[in-house]
Amino acid sequence: MRLSVDEVRKQHDGIKKLYEQGLRGATASVEQVLDLFDTIEALQQEIENLKATLADWKYNAKCDADHIAALTTEKDELVEELQKLEKSDASKEQCIIDQHGEIHRLRDELKRYKQAIERITGLTHEAAEKVIPTCNVTKLPCAGCNPVCEHRGGLKNEGKRIN
Repeated sequence: MRLSVDEVRKQHDGIKKLYEQGLRGATASVEQVLDLFDTIEALQQEIENLKATLADWKYNAKCDADHIAALTTEKDELVEELQKLEKSDASKEQCIIDQHGEIHRLRDELKRYKQAIERITGLTHEAAEKVIPTCNVTKLPCAGCNPVCEHRGGLKNEGKRIN
């Protein structure tokens, strides 16, 4: 029969007192000795079971730690990838903003060029007018074909041609 811890202590204390009093020849009952051996064997078996349970726990803890390490590594890789994507998105957004600004700048520059071309065209027409007069009838550069053009003297109020 397996004894409780308190029962083993009581028996141990009792036998120890007898031994200290010099009663070395005092006999312990065979039943007490067998109970102590049964208790020792049961405790040894319990220790073995606890060792096996502890080994399982250690193995499971190592597996969990390995799994946690793998998940942590995966999380770190995903965070790094997300940061790259965010930087990429930010770069794309900045590129779009830069392109938008460049488009506005080019539109403004094109507008200035158009205005410059219009001014140059106007100045060119003015210069051409001075060199080649415009026909008052056709509004084209005069080729000398119309005798009544103002630049050729045209007709006066009398309707006569003057060259």
